Amino acid sequence: MIEELIRRLTKLERDFEGLIKPETGRWIDWTPTVAQGVAVAVTVTGAKYKVSEDDVRIYARLAVTGAGTAGQAIALAGWAAALNPSPGPAGWPMGVGIIIDATGPTTYSAICRYSSNNLVFASQTANAFLGSNPAFTLANGDSVFVNMYWKI
Repeated sequence: MIEELIRRLTKLERDFEGLIKPETGRWIDWTPTVAQGVAVAVTVTGAKYKVSEDDVRIYARLAVTGAGTAGQAIALAGWAAALNPSPGPAGWPMGVGIIIDATGPTTYSAICRYSSNNLVFASQTANAFLGSNPAFTLANGDSVFVNMYWKI
């Protein structure tokens, strides 16, 4: 009788864990948003995140199909609020990013930094954010790539 109760309790615990954390440990699709003063239209080539315990791994490959506003910093967002970093101080490095400006063509490498539920691209050559310095405008044909990780 006790063994049967233990077996049933174990099954209930497994079922309960499956209801609470159904996304833990597997790659989940997400839809990134990009802004540069205004919302910038993008096509998602690939964007996934994975949660293991309190660790988030997240990446995105985006093809820009719209246009931003000249002189404005580029920001990326769109993940679920439950995935926000904790703690999330402004300026905290979260990973790496590359933006390819197809008009050059120029490739800009950056450190992705957390700022108010967004990621901004800190320039590795200027003390500013991509889009504002070095100044360029996202446009159709450009690409955005990010690979990040953080604690929730």
